[in-house]
Order: sequence, then structure tokens, then C-alpha cells
Amino acid sequence: MLAFALTVIAAAEIFSDLTVAEDFQERALQKRHSHFWSVVESAAEQSKYDEAIAGLFACLDDIPEGQVKKILAEALSHLDVAARQQGAQRSGAANVAEQALSDGPTATSVTGPTDFFAKLYGAFVAEERKTYQEKLRGQVVERQKRVTQILKDSQRADVLTNTRLASKLAFDAMKYDIYNKNVPKTPEEAKAIADKIVELSGKLRKAYLGVVTAIATQITEDVEGLSGTASKVRPEDVALGEGVKLIAANKIAV
Repeated sequence: MLAFALTVIAAAEIFSDLTVAEDFQERALQKRHSHFWSVVESAAEQSKYDEAIAGLFACLDDIPEGQVKKILAEALSHLDVAARQQGAQRSGAANVAEQALSDGPTATSVTGPTDFFAKLYGAFVAEERKTYQEKLRGQVVERQKRVTQILKDSQRADVLTNTRLASKLAFDAMKYDIYNKNVPKTPEEAKAIADKIVELSGKLRKAYLGVVTAIATQITEDVEGLSGTASKVRPEDVALGEGVKLIAANKIAV
């Protein structure tokens, strides 16, 4: 009778450890999913530049007709194109991230082991339950599929070229009276517009590259996570509830 009781206790402890481990793994997967898309969403939440550019176009009316005004108008045209392209990228990335956060962790099926004995072993050991790494791998593939469209749209956009041309033309306008003889002095108002064009060009480049960089960083972290386990997540990063403290991947203290 005592031996049976000890067996029951041992089985209960094993089941408890497995339950804690599985619960921790699910929380780790959910945390990784939320972090990935929150970073992308945050990168996409940049300021809009449409109104600022429209205001600069309006300021051109106060600039005397001449070559400087034409150069500034061309610079603003490039800046406007870049802003619309970056706006489309921002909107697309925000929509994808918002939808992913709403859907929660989802996984794309990943081809499993093809070796007969590997499959057989997996069937006996896993008992048809996917391991943490299998779930993570499927979710990584799903996240990569979702960001593909964002990256494709970013690649098609010519933000860097347009902002570079806008900045170059702005500097040309500022120094037009220096590099050309017998021309009117460049008005201070024109220089102020040129300065603003250069400033906005830098912000647009940063916003555009910020989305791409955020995605690249998160994909890298995903790939690095595939070589680890759920225990790689820091205990302090997982909130289990009030009065509950995580000690390790499969141990908690109440």
C-alpha cells in the first residue's frame, strides 16, 4: 500500500512538473510573439510628414520667382514622393502588426523528420504533443510570412533615393548665389525652407529604415531563439500572477 502511495505521489510530481513546463513554454511563446509585433508596430508609429511638406509648398509662394524657387519646388516634389511611400510602408506595417497581435500566436506547418525511426521515436516520446522548439519554429515561419509583404513594399519604395535628391537640391538652393555669378542673393526665407527640407529628409530616412531595421532585428532574434529553449527566457520577464514567482523553466514558487 505504501509503495502504491509513493508511486502515486511520484506520478503526481512528474505530471505537475510537465504541466508547469508546458504552461511556461506557452507563456514564453506568447511573450515572444507579442514582443516581435510590438517592436514592429512601435517602429511604424512615426510622425506623419504630409502636413509639414504641404506647409513648405505654401511657403514657396513667398519666394521670388527664379531658379532658387524652381530648385526648392523640385526638392519638395521628391520629398513629397518619399513621404507618401514611407506613409504607405508605415500604414502597411502597422496593419500587419495589429492583425498579428489580434490573432495571437499562430504557426505554419513545418516539415518534420523524414527518417522512419525519428518519426517513430517522436510518436512515442511526444505522444502527439508538439515540443516548444517545434511550436516556435512554426511561429517563426508564420511571422516571416507576415513580414514578407512589408519588406517587399519597402523594397519597391524609393524613399532613400528621393530623400537624397531632396537634400541635395536643398543644399543647391542654399548655396545658389555662392556658386553662380551675377545672380540675386538667396533670400533667408528660401534658406529656411531648404533647411527644413534637409531636416525632414533625415527624419523620413530614419522612419523608413526604422521599420526595416526593426523587422530584421526581430527576425534575427527569432532565428537565434530556435537554437535555444524556453528556459532562455529570463524568469523576471515572465509575469505569472500576483504572489507567484518564476524560478526556472519548470519551477515556480508560490
